[in-house]
Amino acid sequence: MLQDTQKIPMRAALLLAGLSQFLVAFDASVTNVALRAIRDDVHFSPQGLSWVVNAYAVVFGGLLLLAGRLSDRFGPRTLLRFGFALFTIASLGTYLCHEPWQVIAVRVFQGVGAAAIAPAAITSVALTFREPAQRARGFAAIAIGAAVGGAVGVVLSGVLTDAFGWRTVIACGAGVAAVGFVFTYAAPGPVEGADRRTDWAGGVLATAGLTVLAYGIVAATDNGWASVRTVGWFAVALVLLSAFVAVERRTTVPLVDFRVLGRREVLVPCLVLAFVVAGQFGAFYFVSLYLQMGLGYSATRTGLMFLPFCFGIVVAVQVATRLMPKIGARRVVLIGAALATVGFLLFAPLPADGGFVRAVLVPSLVTSVGIGMVFLPLPNVATAAVAPSAAGMVSGALNTFRQVGGALGLAILVTVAAALNDGASVLPGYRGALLVSAGLVAAALVLALLLPGEQKNAAR
Repeated sequence: MLQDTQKIPMRAALLLAGLSQFLVAFDASVTNVALRAIRDDVHFSPQGLSWVVNAYAVVFGGLLLLAGRLSDRFGPRTLLRFGFALFTIASLGTYLCHEPWQVIAVRVFQGVGAAAIAPAAITSVALTFREPAQRARGFAAIAIGAAVGGAVGVVLSGVLTDAFGWRTVIACGAGVAAVGFVFTYAAPGPVEGADRRTDWAGGVLATAGLTVLAYGIVAATDNGWASVRTVGWFAVALVLLSAFVAVERRTTVPLVDFRVLGRREVLVPCLVLAFVVAGQFGAFYFVSLYLQMGLGYSATRTGLMFLPFCFGIVVAVQVATRLMPKIGARRVVLIGAALATVGFLLFAPLPADGGFVRAVLVPSLVTSVGIGMVFLPLPNVATAAVAPSAAGMVSGALNTFRQVGGALGLAILVTVAAALNDGASVLPGYRGALLVSAGLVAAALVLALLLPGEQKNAAR
């Protein structure tokens, strides 16, 4: 039985959900434009500089499954408080950084904090909002928070770097985290009767395996997919994850219950999310390069060019919130995936003569509406299909598929672009990568046909 969530202020719970995902998305994007200033001030090597971004991404991806299950054991409120507090302290520690390893350490601890926050926020919504209309509003807050956080991070990165320096860029998330901590009273505690036993062996193996997998994907873009180093990292990840599966099958209270994760209502949303994010991450990477290197836009102006996408996401989430009760989650996802596929195809020509409306504005609006309509229903469907005691595990799985999908998609598309570049221009490679992005989202569209036609809540 769930605790009495009627006493939880709903507006505060919505704000908490939005702030949580805003912070995670914001911190993943805010450092990109500041990298040059960090390199010049702290004297990073060219290879080491990438770890300002990768340290956060690798640790974040590796800890999501464990964090999701811990939110089941101890309640999302506890995980959110831990995540926000750690994130605040780590972020403020940026002002003490004068060596490369110190900057990377800060990013590692930020990644740990974000990994605690992301699945706990989804679990909090799943446990707090019971009715379909309420749940739609809760997951809408998460989708809007993520979209706005990513866009604001890109824009503020250039502005803050110029005005206050790179340390403020990395540290500015502390303010959001502190506000989020204040609102954690609106998150539910543990489910009554929840089993507090924790599968630490599975947690160590899952974290190690996913971390090594994420590192291997990152390394593949530098070393090549067939290099000894890349193959070695993937082999280690395979061994660790195989050991994890073996341990889970024999554990009484597993970190991941594969019987639950293998259910169509859970696995299909995870796969759809992974394919959509794989296409989205790669596409925006190449569109950003096109604007800066092809059209000569400044970093700040490039960030501003993505604001229409943010606007489209917000509009799409509102539309999807109203459509879901009328036509069902599957149809909303199918419409969204179809629109996103068309949007990426509109991006693909990348005209050499530029033109904001044709090259960026129209594709951004079409794509963002599609992405927003996809992102809203998926966590709703997956978490509604399981008992409250498994909501954290499913939230962790959703975030893991999202993170691995994004990293793998970007690595694949970078490889495609490099293979298609003709030496005289990078545009052929960029165009080919965007076509592959459209193909990845089209694959998500096909997978979405397997979503259940009618959402059924698990027994409470």
